[in-house]
Amino acid sequence: MINKRDVIRMKVPYPSIGAQLAVSSHMYVCITVDGSMYEYVKCQTLKPKMLASRRFKHFIDEQPDVSRNPFQRMTRIDCDKVFVTKSVQYGDGLKTNRDQMCVRNCMI
Repeated sequence: MINKRDVIRMKVPYPSIGAQLAVSSHMYVCITVDGSMYEYVKCQTLKPKMLASRRFKHFIDEQPDVSRNPFQRMTRIDCDKVFVTKSVQYGDGLKTNRDQMCVRNCMI
């Protein structure tokens, strides 16, 4: 069962089924669990062009740290877009790493 702050890998068809997000799996942090409704924010490896970009208004840049997250590189958690699913079951197999499965002490 996926819980708040768990990090999972999945493919999301955003903004369309043919978009890059739909073709590749990305990491998402679960920010809300309410019955069968889940809300997620996307995580992506921080790239130099993202540092100067104004497209991110609300974000958290997270250093890789095995004691608090499953990231292998500096990662931006994009809090501007929230992805919502309803009536979908998520198994533990989607969690990024069974030992380090959630973003700890994050402001999410």
